[in-house]
Amino acid sequence: MLDISRLHELFKPIFPGLIGLELLEADPNRVRARLKAVQKLCTGRDTLHWGVIVGMAQTLGTVAAVLNLPEGAATIALDERGELATSE
Repeated sequence: MLDISRLHELFKPIFPGLIGLELLEADPNRVRARLKAVQKLCTGRDTLHWGVIVGMAQTLGTVAAVLNLPEGAATIALDERGELATSE
């Protein structure tokens, strides 16, 4: 099973790392995270950008799904081009 330190390493170079998403708890029953709403993640009206909110939700949902996969199973999703992408 992936632990939080391994997930943080995986996240560093991709979107969750770029926005500063910090996992606080990650197990098959609960995933919790923290995100500091800094100016660079906000719109011109000092409101957290919707893309950041959706990206955070997608990331936490994916972590929960992966942590609940049966042994040997993989996830499947669409990448940014709409093509199938898998993770094992």
